[in-house]
Amino acid sequence: MADDPYDALRVAHKASAAEVRAAYNAMAARFHPDNGGSDPANWQRIQRAYDTLIDRDSRDAYDAAAAGEVGEEEGWWGDDDEDDEDDEGSGDEERQPWECELEPFDLLAALELRRGDDGEIVGRETRIRACFHKLSTRLRPWPWEAYPDAAAHAEAVRDYRRVCLAFLALRDPARRNIYASCGYGALRASEAYQEASVFEPAAQARSRADFFAGVDEADREWLLMNGSDRADDGFEEERPAR
Repeated sequence: MADDPYDALRVAHKASAAEVRAAYNAMAARFHPDNGGSDPANWQRIQRAYDTLIDRDSRDAYDAAAAGEVGEEEGWWGDDDEDDEDDEGSGDEERQPWECELEPFDLLAALELRRGDDGEIVGRETRIRACFHKLSTRLRPWPWEAYPDAAAHAEAVRDYRRVCLAFLALRDPARRNIYASCGYGALRASEAYQEASVFEPAAQARSRADFFAGVDEADREWLLMNGSDRADDGFEEERPAR
């Protein structure tokens, strides 16, 4: 599977957090630019993999999104064979909200954005990133066992995925123009020709980890300017009510 974080760090799918950290430290000693690493793209892949796997929620989100591609026989789900009978059905309940196709929705509303009199998003890229920074943290789902039922978990995952998809689409000027001019359906159709579609569940699952890792140069610059732990997005007075 492309960009598999387990493959990037060369750890098993059941690796513990300590094993993930140890693998990352070993690779940092060899491949980090400060230690003589000569391939920045490779180091970014390693860093992105670590950020995904060391965070429990990001790892669960990646596993859920990837499960449909790799298949259960490769060990994405379940701990031991003897537990399969007791856990029958639970994996489907956890994975399905991450894998299902999202119904069309208002991308601007998902990120709590609005247009100005000139038709442009108020705050533009700065606000798009600021709102994603706050909402992706606020709405990131808990593990599915924390919810009273499958419906509550599915709703939380749907709201989070909407924020991620909206961010991936609106931060890119070309995609933003397609959406503004022709709507959701046209954006969806145009993404069919893209190698990395924002409508892919795996892309949505990676979006927050990639953002905080600064994989995209513009995201990295925003984080350096505003701080990765910033609590206030600076737009409270302009934010429309839910």
